[in-house]
Amino acid sequence: MKKPIVYFILFILVNIILITIGYSAFSAEFRITNTVATIRAYKKVRINGVSSNSSGIDNLEYTHKSVISTVTIPAGGSITYNVTITNLGNDESVPIAVSNVTFTNGSNQQVSNLSANIDDEHYVKICDNGNCIGPVNQTISVTVTNNGSEPISTNLNTNLTFSKVYSVTYNNEYQGEVLEGHTYEYTFTSDTPSTVTVDSGTCGTPTITNDTLTISNVRSNLVLTGTTSSLSGRGTWDDPYIITTSTYDYSNLSAGSYKFTDPAVKGNPEITVDSNGKVTRYELTNYGTSGITAGSGNIFDTGVLAFDGANITIHLEFTATINNNVGKHILAALKKNDNNTYTGFYFIIYKKANIRTYSIEDQTISNAGYGGTYLYQYTLKNPTANANTAYVLDITYTQNTKMLSSTLNPGNNSGTSQQGSHELSGFPDNVSNATITLGGDGVNTTYDISSMTVTNFTVTKG
Repeated sequence: MKKPIVYFILFILVNIILITIGYSAFSAEFRITNTVATIRAYKKVRINGVSSNSSGIDNLEYTHKSVISTVTIPAGGSITYNVTITNLGNDESVPIAVSNVTFTNGSNQQVSNLSANIDDEHYVKICDNGNCIGPVNQTISVTVTNNGSEPISTNLNTNLTFSKVYSVTYNNEYQGEVLEGHTYEYTFTSDTPSTVTVDSGTCGTPTITNDTLTISNVRSNLVLTGTTSSLSGRGTWDDPYIITTSTYDYSNLSAGSYKFTDPAVKGNPEITVDSNGKVTRYELTNYGTSGITAGSGNIFDTGVLAFDGANITIHLEFTATINNNVGKHILAALKKNDNNTYTGFYFIIYKKANIRTYSIEDQTISNAGYGGTYLYQYTLKNPTANANTAYVLDITYTQNTKMLSSTLNPGNNSGTSQQGSHELSGFPDNVSNATITLGGDGVNTTYDISSMTVTNFTVTKG
């Protein structure tokens, strides 16, 4: 009977020894300081030590990403932690930064009215003597400020966010850096490229607006190549690229603003082209001393698509004798279909003393110049219609409501000023080749206005 008792006693002693060893090993990673319990998990990037000379801090401890303490911070007051961070490196061999700081209490609830000196605009890279790749240790200062009107006393977790930092190389030269998942922006002070190509890296599509390069959602180091236009100018509306060709050709232009300066290009239009190669703004800039003659072959195709999903605003100031141009189109955005029908809208001098707005979808236009759906009529009074009179025409097209609104002012007390707003519900979202055209409709010269003098003309999308 004695042997079983001895075995049992030995069994108890062995288990006590094993439990003691296990607890000793665990306690190397689990420490209790008053009411603060901390488990320090192994991480390649982690807090490796913390200290503070600030008053109002007790029970100072840390986990791999949080500083833990009991704090009392007066209103408007601050405390500062000196936090040592270890970066053992990562697979991409890129720097790591502390990119944000958040605050929670012992119940993992957000603590309000606190801010830190570190955020995604003021991040701190972990580096030592120029080494930012790892392994590296660096001690940084984290200052916490109470922005409220009352003191804050709580068990405070000051939580650090670690982010990768990616480099951006442009034309074989380092240009800057950006946090992972963030948007990179860079403003050129000279030699602004017309296009930027991503030779290597993962990110959104680069865009350039007013000299500023924007690249969203950066997920790796980027290697970029920029192509600078050989044209003079910076490509902005105030300083456009200058094109000296004798024809107005908006095809194959990169994003930017352009001005056509050759005398053969009537009106010397200035335009803006977006990243998809579409004209989004058009303005005649040179009216001479007495205006530009439009009609009878002098047609101005702006290149601005009317029905591709964007709002449009048109402003036109012109002089004409209305009764001398019956059946003629002043302005239009029409597509001619294969079956000799038309789709779009147009402004026509319908009959003597009458100007009408028409929408048309896959319908014919008669020899008298009209067809489709009659939307609105502006009725003029003599002598306005029989005289060479100045008119102001404003048109807006709203894409989400398919509404075309227009105002015509004859500019004479003997005329009438009226406005119409009409739903163009029949139009599809994209009518290819239906560009805003002045002096006719751009698809049938029969309906070109005989003569009109233009003194102001702009088309804007968006």
